[in-house]
Amino acid sequence: MIALNCENISFSIGAKDILKDVSFYVEEGDKAGIIGVNGAGKTTLFRIITGEINSTGGNVSIMKNASVGVLRQDPALNENETVYNSVINVFNYLKNLEIKIGSVEKQLADYNAEVHEKTDGDNVGLEYLQKLLDSHSKLISEYTDRGGYEYEGKTKSALESLGFPPESWEQKIITLSGGQKTRLGLIKLILAEPDILLLDEPTNHVDISSLEWLENYLKNYKKTVIIISHDRYFLDNITNKIIELENTKAYSFKGNYTDFVNKKAENREIRQHQYDLQQREIERIEAMITRLKQWGREKLVKQAFSKQKMLDRMEKIDKPGKFPDKIKLAFGETKTNKVLESGNDVLSVIELSKSFPPNPKILFENLSFEVKKRDNLFIIGPNGSGKSTLLKILTEQLPPDRGRFYFGYNVKIGYYDQENQDLDDDNTVLDELWDDYDDMNRTEVRNALAAFLFRNDDVEKKVSVLSGGERARLTIAKLILRKSNVLILDEPTNHLDINSREALEAALLNFKGTIIAVSHDRYFIKKLATRILEINPGYSNSGGYIDYKDGYEEYLNYKRNYLNPLSDGGPSLQEINPEKEQKILEQERQRQLKKKQEQLEKEKKSTELEIKKAEKRIAELDYMIKDDEVEADYVKLNEIYEEKNILEEKLETLYEVYYGYDF
Repeated sequence: MIALNCENISFSIGAKDILKDVSFYVEEGDKAGIIGVNGAGKTTLFRIITGEINSTGGNVSIMKNASVGVLRQDPALNENETVYNSVINVFNYLKNLEIKIGSVEKQLADYNAEVHEKTDGDNVGLEYLQKLLDSHSKLISEYTDRGGYEYEGKTKSALESLGFPPESWEQKIITLSGGQKTRLGLIKLILAEPDILLLDEPTNHVDISSLEWLENYLKNYKKTVIIISHDRYFLDNITNKIIELENTKAYSFKGNYTDFVNKKAENREIRQHQYDLQQREIERIEAMITRLKQWGREKLVKQAFSKQKMLDRMEKIDKPGKFPDKIKLAFGETKTNKVLESGNDVLSVIELSKSFPPNPKILFENLSFEVKKRDNLFIIGPNGSGKSTLLKILTEQLPPDRGRFYFGYNVKIGYYDQENQDLDDDNTVLDELWDDYDDMNRTEVRNALAAFLFRNDDVEKKVSVLSGGERARLTIAKLILRKSNVLILDEPTNHLDINSREALEAALLNFKGTIIAVSHDRYFIKKLATRILEINPGYSNSGGYIDYKDGYEEYLNYKRNYLNPLSDGGPSLQEINPEKEQKILEQERQRQLKKKQEQLEKEKKSTELEIKKAEKRIAELDYMIKDDEVEADYVKLNEIYEEKNILEEKLETLYEVYYGYDF
């Protein structure tokens, strides 16, 4: 049965089409994902479905008697309620049933007491008793069927799983952050269990463990779910249908996000091929019509007229629309942006501790780890575990309570702040970039901004009016132009659409430096991570953190195999055979050692080639200096000496790096 059908939905603002003839359907029980670039009309479509705004064309039909629940990015909550009461009020109908059951049970008790006082009964009394018993049975049956014995447990489980521990349940909603309010709205919605669940960016502000709980919940949800999301890992795990909004149109694909990516490429190639074939056929017929008309004979002119009618009746294939614009990212070295390499030892963190009052709340204690050149270290863990705080300590925005850290030789840091606080709201977009890079001319600054989709009048916008996605793009643009060999990134994919996330991934995969990042984006982590540092106070047996020297999928396998929940809810290493454990650890150590050696050898060869190139160029410059014509040209001679000085400085660094490799 079709749960939701959208037919030729259109929506315009002035002369601009946001949606045009958008048609798709979602069947009962489907888990559908709606994707598209920022501004494609995803949230607008939700608002049309719920009747919040009217479309300028088309119609929406919803399955008869179906209840619809929607999670908006700014949910409406009673800010004077406590966290627990706000959620438990979802089950008011069960509370009302409890009152009714209690009332009937009181009447039964009163009747029994009255009968006990009398020795004789009567038929009227027995009928009354039967009515009470029937009413009680019916109410109990309804209470049981609607989850009356489970709702309190479900409420507590959902609160804890989505980041609200028991000590927060009496907290007033007015004291919560925007992210906490969104999560609370999500909890209320999923516990209400509407027939059609509309979720607008449900993974925002949710940590990885909460995401896994939400995924499992939605997988087992028997009703229809429609999700707007940029979280590709989430879409892969949940959806059986993808609806893409692109160039004001909608395109439906069966399967999850990965299936969609593959099918879209195939379909586009097929559509382009069919379009090209038809265009060649049209050109052939038009040329034939022209030749027939040129002959001027009545019979041939009639043939030309017939061919023209055939051409007019032909059902034309639309040319595949152009891909949405993508930001163009390239971290690291360009002709005008030379980046010196760091040493092999990038960062050492030694017994670092941090806590905040009151109580005090301990985020992490005695945290120790090292980062080597070309590591992509991703820091994960539950909300509030101190991940962003750790990055602020490493960038000297906060002091540690105890412990120390230091960066290695020739490290130059580029820092991305998830709150985009490194932006001046009073600046225009143009001035914001230009202030940091005043050696660039106006054209170069505009070209750099155009690569991040700030074009024409966009560059004159005030920073204060930018959307979250635009602020993220501007911050990344500033970061790209820095000559950094170590990137410290705090939730860099927040506010970015899928196209922009993919562009960022591609740029970071080609980055030749070191990455230290905090992220909840599992697709992003899976693509880039070479190491995982999970900070979690529950890991008491391993000091409150796990430093795993491999990728994300491997880490998940490790956790599944060797981590078990403790009775107090915290995870701990499994009890395994000591000999087996020793063998596994040794195999892992040898594998890591081999992997590290291969990487170091590769890097050493690359450095050796750089040294040879620099030495060769210095020799060429030395030869040029001896030339009489050059010696007489002071400008040219000065340029040569300047290039030579830069190369000698670079060569010194390269020697330091080359001889710093330790096998």
